[in-house]
Amino acid sequence: MQQRQRVLNVTSEAELYQFLLDNILYIESCKRIVTLHLADSEQSTFSYYEKLQTLENELASKDFFRIQKSYLVNAQHILSIKNYVVSLDNGESLRASAQGYQELVQKFLKWKGRF
Repeated sequence: MQQRQRVLNVTSEAELYQFLLDNILYIESCKRIVTLHLADSEQSTFSYYEKLQTLENELASKDFFRIQKSYLVNAQHILSIKNYVVSLDNGESLRASAQGYQELVQKFLKWKGRF
């Protein structure tokens, strides 16, 4: 049961795909096409049609944070959040929106157990 909760099931072009949540760095959205950015994988991205809001609702309890209108980030891969920039453990940096920034920082600190 626990393993089933740590997987994102995706249906694309009538095929079912499964992605380990721990392997997803972040999810990016552009005009209803979401792109999963993956770590430790033969493929670094996977794109399909979906609303980011749907994924946010599904992944909110699984340590994914909305950092701006186009990004959901896996908290497990966040190294730091500073000056509206979210630094990931793969060396990438993503810009966080000013609106909701303090809430994002508080969520992250709480998640890390420092709040």
